[in-house]
Amino acid sequence: MKKLFAVFIFLFTIFSSLYAQDTISKDNKWFTEFLIANSSGFTLNLLNGTDLAIGRRIFKNTDLRIVGGFNVNNSDNNGRRSDPFEITDKYTSESSYDRYSTGLDILYRISIVKGLMFKTGPGYEYEFSQNEYEDHNIASDGTTRESKQKYKDYVNHFKLIGSFQYNFTGNIYVFIQGQVMYNRSHTTILSTSNIIYLEGGTYNYSQSSDYKQNSFQFDNFFLGGGITF
Repeated sequence: MKKLFAVFIFLFTIFSSLYAQDTISKDNKWFTEFLIANSSGFTLNLLNGTDLAIGRRIFKNTDLRIVGGFNVNNSDNNGRRSDPFEITDKYTSESSYDRYSTGLDILYRISIVKGLMFKTGPGYEYEFSQNEYEDHNIASDGTTRESKQKYKDYVNHFKLIGSFQYNFTGNIYVFIQGQVMYNRSHTTILSTSNIIYLEGGTYNYSQSSDYKQNSFQFDNFFLGGGITF
């Protein structure tokens, strides 16, 4: 995947230069953008992940934009807990989340007033995410219980984009982007559990499921910033 993405950027750089002959010479042709927040809250976290884009004007009023991002989050917890019958358990739990995405947008520029611009066009983005949960419990009678769950999501996003962009200076701007998405998702779930009894004997259980879903999403709004060069 990384090699394919690197080759795509290389070809994009070469061919965009060939087709950029009719651009407005006084404007910067290249730009890079970053996501600050979306409709569900702030998402840019330099410790865990980020969402970025790089693009270039390929015709007089048309931009080609490569988008991509990642996000990782790991957490663990341990302690003691009691049920209503005063049986105390020692427990540890771990969770991890990984998300990677890449895509391509083609946006047409419409100048409204000086410094304010509207962009619109289609886009496509592929997203992979993985959630893992793992729990370990040791009951007061010595019984050990272990459970694991792993969720994998493969999603194709087909987008119709609308974005208002305002330039603070010649090459620094902010934008508000809204988009309607048609999503085609494929999810796999694997669950396993093991019980080890102190007096001997074990119990093992596993279950897997696989399902697909198509849906529309209308509540995607983004706040971001960009630099042209």
